Amino acid sequence: MSIKLPPCTLQHRPAMYFAGIKIAVTERAAEEIPALWQAFMAQNPLHYMQGDSEYGLCIQGVSGTEYMAAVPVLNTDAVPQQWDTITMPASSFAVFPHLEPVWRIRETIDAIFTPGALEFQHQPANRIAFLESYSPEFDPISGTGGISIWVPVVKTE
Repeated sequence: MSIKLPPCTLQHRPAMYFAGIKIAVTERAAEEIPALWQAFMAQNPLHYMQGDSEYGLCIQGVSGTEYMAAVPVLNTDAVPQQWDTITMPASSFAVFPHLEPVWRIRETIDAIFTPGALEFQHQPANRIAFLESYSPEFDPISGTGGISIWVPVVKTE
């Protein structure tokens, strides 16, 4: 069964700072990313979080794609030294709700990046290719609710 993309909305976000831990994305990402989230949540990131959502950042790294389990922070000075940080400039985003369980998120991302699916030009924001947003409605036990994919874009006329 393939994912049918719900309509996206266009939203603008101010500059944000993110702090968390990251890994290189490999063919074992389906196992490695949940383990990364478990390791990150064990470090009590909510103590540092500004806002009410956690984020998965897909980053274009020096040697390939990286995934970062992160929280937005007010500034990067007060976070644990072993965490990675990244600044996202003010950007416009095509926001797609992900209505399926989290383990099907790859299908939504693939559908978004299918040629012709994005009605705006994709423009990574400081190496961030896209964000997975997990709002307070996300239930980590069932893997459902409160998930959306934020793709940095520029509007083309």
